[in-house]
Amino acid sequence: MCRDIRNMLDNLELAQINFESGYYDTNKQYRKEYRLPRRETEILITGYDVVRRAAVIDRWFQLENFQRNNIPSWIADLSQEAQVCLNDLSSQLTHQKQLTAQVTAANEDLAGQVDSIQARLNSLSQHFIEGCTIPDFCRSLNGVNIQQVNAALVNRGVLYRSKNGYKLHAYYRNNHFREVKQEFGREGKFRIRIEVLKAGAKWLFSQYADGYLPMIDKWDGHYFHSLA
Repeated sequence: MCRDIRNMLDNLELAQINFESGYYDTNKQYRKEYRLPRRETEILITGYDVVRRAAVIDRWFQLENFQRNNIPSWIADLSQEAQVCLNDLSSQLTHQKQLTAQVTAANEDLAGQVDSIQARLNSLSQHFIEGCTIPDFCRSLNGVNIQQVNAALVNRGVLYRSKNGYKLHAYYRNNHFREVKQEFGREGKFRIRIEVLKAGAKWLFSQYADGYLPMIDKWDGHYFHSLA
């Protein structure tokens, strides 16, 4: 043991005399001993104990990892359970930041879409002339299936069928659309023509942009009108 201590001190370039001491044993013979502080004691012991040496190296690597990743050194002093909880909270925070960024991006994209739709509505309002039928108006909306649009509006509760043609439910009558009686033939026969008002044109375009109007199979996926 003493030889190992001397070799260790020599390798560390430490003067042996600074650690030497002595005592007399029961036979009154003088014995030399070394009084090592904790650092040198740990160095000596880890030379004999592989498990202890591995623990020191693991701790060393852990501290290096914290320093490399700018992690506060006090985290290294936490228990393993506390570090697991802290890592879990950190992961949750990172995930929350990612979600926030995604929501922000989605909101910005949505705001852009709203602005685009509003611009199209303004353009539509400027160029629209009242008096056309719903299918005729929908001809100007890219991709709408004009053969099915009236039936779709029946399902939406806007129109209903009568013996004289489609008629409007009260909420939409003279607000979005108007009913015009058209006589034909003799004996006072007539049919109802549904005409689109300016508010109805905006409403139809909004329904179109929100995906509520029937579309043709070969629609290219782009929303626009051709009134301008």
